Amino acid sequence: MVSMRSVPLTYSELASSIDAGAYPSERTWIDFKRRLYPENPADREGRAKVSLELAKDLASMAVFGGYLVYGVAEDKTNHLFTVDPMSLPVGIHETIDTIARDRITPSLFVTPHLVSDPADSTRGFLVVEIPPSPEAPHMVESVYWGRSETGKVRLTDAEVERLILARGRRVECLHEAMLATVGADPAPSAQDCHFYFTAVPTTGWPDMFVDYARDRQSRRRLFQISNRLVNEIARESNGQERPAIAYDNMISDWRSQKVAAGWIATRTSWATSGGRAVGVDDNGTIRYVDLGASGNFSVGITITFVRELDTLFGTWDMLRFVAALSDETGYRGTWLFGVSFENIRGHTSQVNNPALGFIGGTDTAWETAAYSQTTRATALEVREKPTLIAGRLLRQLLRGLGTEALLEQPPFKL
Repeated sequence: MVSMRSVPLTYSELASSIDAGAYPSERTWIDFKRRLYPENPADREGRAKVSLELAKDLASMAVFGGYLVYGVAEDKTNHLFTVDPMSLPVGIHETIDTIARDRITPSLFVTPHLVSDPADSTRGFLVVEIPPSPEAPHMVESVYWGRSETGKVRLTDAEVERLILARGRRVECLHEAMLATVGADPAPSAQDCHFYFTAVPTTGWPDMFVDYARDRQSRRRLFQISNRLVNEIARESNGQERPAIAYDNMISDWRSQKVAAGWIATRTSWATSGGRAVGVDDNGTIRYVDLGASGNFSVGITITFVRELDTLFGTWDMLRFVAALSDETGYRGTWLFGVSFENIRGHTSQVNNPALGFIGGTDTAWETAAYSQTTRATALEVREKPTLIAGRLLRQLLRGLGTEALLEQPPFKL
């Protein structure tokens, strides 16, 4: 089961699907169009009008997600679609991205795909993928837009209110899931500082990840995914030093009763050894627990510190894990993310601790008992901009510890 329909992104598959009548009529999730812009590039008025209509189409699709497919002719009398390749000019990606960012409120993240004809690479389909937006509904020129079976429609005040209220309820679900992550900690402590990461799909389904969680054979798939990602990250790092990968050296697994989830962990006795564990709930929630998020050293007195660099990279790693599971299950919807520290009061920065041989800086201690931050992003954003999302989740922590400059260093500086 997937959250939305999909469109093939190879020319032969898409052309065959259209010719075979796989899409008998336009629906809420897909809209076929012959051309994006007029053939005459000097027709500025026509191009301006098309840009406005494109913005409305993108905003309308963002409520539930979908596709705009250009390069398809329609026989309106018989409701049939046929392949009619369009010109694929250089820079069309940037044009669509600019419209989605600048002409829509709030801005949208969309992905244009140029599906060129192997016989003529200058022509083909333009497929614009619009994931369900975490900020829906969206406005164009002060009007909220949605979809019906016949195309884009203005949303009524009641529909806008319902969507905004639903957005608030999803945030409440995230906070409940974050508390459940803390509650699922196999080694809860009243003193040690633990780090928690939680990801909740807004349009998941009850058994979204059950094939990764139900039994030991299912959890083998989690090991396979984690091993694959570890190898990918190691290749990309190209020998450069970085903290331990969040799901490296996972060797034990179990089925949780605290949450309906399957877990993998770094070692059999990980709960007493400062280990790390990743859990996936049957319903799609993804959790990460790091018991080694802090440390201490003595210089006459004992000083405790947060391993914020480990946490920053660990969050990035988990976002990649979320992207991998999204791809495995075909999920293209929105994710809600939350991170938190427990028992962090009095902890200083490890990176800014000259006594440990790191860069010098402030020794400001964290003043509150916990740290918590949330954000949201589409599955496409998670795949393409994970470091940006990691920065949104941890910037306030780093700023408070005096190490916000970490976000200005590769790989987090875009």
